[in-house]
Amino acid sequence: MRGFPKHLNTPQDIENVKGLYPKETTDYLQRLADARFVWQDAGLVDSEEVVIETDVLKVVKNETEAGIIERRKLVLVEDPTAQFFKLGLSDWGKNK
Repeated sequence: MRGFPKHLNTPQDIENVKGLYPKETTDYLQRLADARFVWQDAGLVDSEEVVIETDVLKVVKNETEAGIIERRKLVLVEDPTAQFFKLGLSDWGKNK
């Protein structure tokens, strides 16, 4: 192996590189932790409904095939199929 690997696919891969590349490993794990969140559709917004956008809630406009503009709510949720969880890292970074 030359340098830090492009992908870490198992918990053992993490163990193998963390002693050799501590900063790169921490940075890689932080990127995985940040990428575990995805925007999920939470449905249509009524025309008279007022939605206050936050870090975990936003409204997007979407044009349908029929040319109708609709507003949809999106919420930020953890993706249970993210690589972060596949590597068994659900507790990583909580004690930082």
